Amino acid sequence: MTGSELVVLTKQHAGNRSSSTYDTAWYLARVNEAMRWVATYHNQQTKRVIRFPELHDIVDSRLLTANPSNNFVANSSGVYATLALYNETDSRPVSLTSFRDMTRRGRTDAGAVQSWVPYGEGDTAGYLIWRIPSVNTEITEYVYKYPTDLTTSTSPVFDEAWQHAIHLKAGSLAAMLQGRDEEMRRLGEMAVFDIEQRQLPGEDTRVGGRSWFRVGGRR
Repeated sequence: MTGSELVVLTKQHAGNRSSSTYDTAWYLARVNEAMRWVATYHNQQTKRVIRFPELHDIVDSRLLTANPSNNFVANSSGVYATLALYNETDSRPVSLTSFRDMTRRGRTDAGAVQSWVPYGEGDTAGYLIWRIPSVNTEITEYVYKYPTDLTTSTSPVFDEAWQHAIHLKAGSLAAMLQGRDEEMRRLGEMAVFDIEQRQLPGEDTRVGGRSWFRVGGRR
């Protein structure tokens, strides 16, 4: 579906309300908000996290040492979360550690990058590293990106089967802003239900329950 088609469906959920405020641009903004919600879906109750393969990317960057007391490194724009790092200079993967362990370590120790803590997941993009390198270091970032905002003529990058949740969630967001609380809840629940009925190729069903991809690995 194109952005225009998703706008039409979202307007239908909103009772086809149209005015100088509720114009095409306003509905398209709700569609893009909803698309980001689908792309970064995280069910707090089931702990299910969805990551679409089309939004995974590899980014090469140079890690600089101009501020050795600060080991926060900003990601490229449009990144939702850093998934993994690889230290190209020292030819080694960089292990993932806990934020608590990271903050206990000395931030000014020079040397090869040993471990990292990802930022993101709806927070500041980037990561903390330890140790701080003594020389410029080439780091490969494996990242998960936000989808590019739609125009009226473009379509989401993931399959159309997953796009129905977009207009349902967009309708819920529109209802919230229009003060229609009952419709907001109803459409929001329908969006969640629609997603929970679908399964990505990388997901599987096992005895004892489903096993979904999660941040930091798989159950």
